[in-house]
Amino acid sequence: MNTDTSLSSAEVGLHESNSTCSEDPMTTFLPIINSINFDALTSLASMTRRARNPSLSAEVSCSVQFPPMYGSSNLVYVLAFSDGVKWIARIPGKAATFGPLNVLRMSSDIGTISLLRARTSIPIPEVFAWDTCSAAIGTPYTIEAFVEGVSVIAKWDDESWPESSRLTVLRNLAKFMAELSQFRYDKIGALCFTKTGEVSHVGEMVDNEIDFRELMMDEGADPWGITSATGPFETTLSWLRTRANNSMKKETLTGRIAEMALLHLAIDSIPPSLLPGPFGLVHPDFDSQNIFIDDDGNITGMIDWDGVCTLPRALGFARYPSWLTRDWDPVCYGYGIPGSGREDSPEQLLHYRKEYATALVELDLPSELYSATETRLSHLLEAIVIATQNRICRTQIILKLLSHAFGDHKVPFRFPEFAHAFEAGTADAYMAAVREAFGGMWHAEW
Repeated sequence: MNTDTSLSSAEVGLHESNSTCSEDPMTTFLPIINSINFDALTSLASMTRRARNPSLSAEVSCSVQFPPMYGSSNLVYVLAFSDGVKWIARIPGKAATFGPLNVLRMSSDIGTISLLRARTSIPIPEVFAWDTCSAAIGTPYTIEAFVEGVSVIAKWDDESWPESSRLTVLRNLAKFMAELSQFRYDKIGALCFTKTGEVSHVGEMVDNEIDFRELMMDEGADPWGITSATGPFETTLSWLRTRANNSMKKETLTGRIAEMALLHLAIDSIPPSLLPGPFGLVHPDFDSQNIFIDDDGNITGMIDWDGVCTLPRALGFARYPSWLTRDWDPVCYGYGIPGSGREDSPEQLLHYRKEYATALVELDLPSELYSATETRLSHLLEAIVIATQNRICRTQIILKLLSHAFGDHKVPFRFPEFAHAFEAGTADAYMAAVREAFGGMWHAEW
């Protein structure tokens, strides 16, 4: 796992901008930064805090700490009060083109966060104020609690960090995720709320899809992606097939289209036991940069719930954390590659997956809410989900699945051979072999 040494508690798990860098990613945020009224932001933060605490001394002031931090989709400023209290302001990257779908998603996110905070003990930062329009400070925003600690990514690969602390992270995380088992909904989508904060129904899912290859080829492409809505979905298969079909519409090369045909075979092979509802709430980016801990591995916060939605349990509370499944996304997995940074070996990742799965089983959830198989097969399901939308990772994930499916028997063809046969309409025998192999690949690792 590549660790950015700039991560610290003061940086709330994000990257600090560096204006001396010739290729500073912060440049994409500059139009948004120029739109922010920082005096209005500090006044808003002070007013919000005094509304929550009327006895707060009038001498307490608020200031913005510069430079800001940034993640893949948000700009983050630390709001420092003169009495030592810290909050943060999050500004979405889509702020300059914040349309009705972005408003819909942000409203769902805020309502779902409130629901999770009310009904679980998961340490999700409280949202003190938010707005989907730009009237108050010049952009949409949320003002939230500051999370103490460091992100897991900043500690996990530290060889001086005790192994017991890593296991503490996994056990505590399993306990928090198990609390999500209480949420059960009839569709896949995003929650919609009444004016009083009650869940009214499951609605459409809003995504900001970023095509990095398009960004490299077209300087005029929107760096924040294209916003679109799909769903809600009655079944997991309809959701997966929609994702895959939407991706296939963008493909023109024969090899890529042949690749999508193999992906559809992988989707069709998913065991029914991993697919059914009711559907539960899912952290949309269940990875190490979004989980904060103290030195002993106790979890102090879980951030970045943007796009929280409902999905089947094997992709929700029962799934592995993404940093334990990196070996199933070969493009992102750098183990053994010079210069890629320290990574857990496949054997270490398997060990940690065992530990996490065991921690969930030991919580003794009712059988109608959880099956250990959902966890032990979730890495395969996660890989397929990534491949449905990520063009950069798709090829290597499919090759990984083929290798796993055929096992000791090597894949009986090379991909260019299959792509040629697919274009010629003579790939039936290949497809039949893959279909059979994929049908037998759904077995636990231990």
